[in-house]
Amino acid sequence: MQVSPNKVRRLFAAAVIGLAALGTARVAHGQVPTSVMFFGDSFLDTGNGDIITQALLGVDLTPSPPYYPGRISNGLNWADYLAASFGRAGDALPSQLPAPFSGRNYAVGTATTGLTGASGLPIGMLSQGAQSPLVLDPTGLYVIFGGANDLRAAVGLDPASRATAIQTAVQNIRTLATGLYSHGARNFLIPSLPDIGRAPAALGTADAPILTASTAQFNFLLGQGIAGASGL
Repeated sequence: MQVSPNKVRRLFAAAVIGLAALGTARVAHGQVPTSVMFFGDSFLDTGNGDIITQALLGVDLTPSPPYYPGRISNGLNWADYLAASFGRAGDALPSQLPAPFSGRNYAVGTATTGLTGASGLPIGMLSQGAQSPLVLDPTGLYVIFGGANDLRAAVGLDPASRATAIQTAVQNIRTLATGLYSHGARNFLIPSLPDIGRAPAALGTADAPILTASTAQFNFLLGQGIAGASGL
């Protein structure tokens, strides 16, 4: 999915306003981040997934065409546009690229908010956070965007277990944010999820209403969890 840079700027402005009200975004008005770092899943992955699958399997699971190189989309994704809007396009490059070409994007397609992703690989968002530098840029922006794969994995659970899985996903994001804060990060952009029940793979299926309800619950708990996070 391609998104225009102007729309990204509007979405970013709206997100920062909302996060500022929660006390989690402290970039001064008009200040441009000195770096942008990303943690997440296929919404943000710009090539880490391809690099990992090529290394492990020797195949490209998202060939181009129809996919844009390195992305699980047919064009540049949200991370590309957001980083470029700050003049930091290189920060959206995959962290798995060899130095000096690597960027600050740790996101990997199929990642959950926890430690793992597809096939149990240690590519989850908490694992991504553990790979980031021990000393972080205090005037950089830290984007934490995930949870969709947790919701998909929980769709077949009973309601009580599904609610627990959603709570765990929110707690994982909170744990990641507070961990980054302890290493010097001060400015966070933590978007809510779009309606996963309206994703093409779910639309019109029996899972769609469950995923829609799960998205709403996740977003509600995420807002509460961020607002109540100590140290942010």
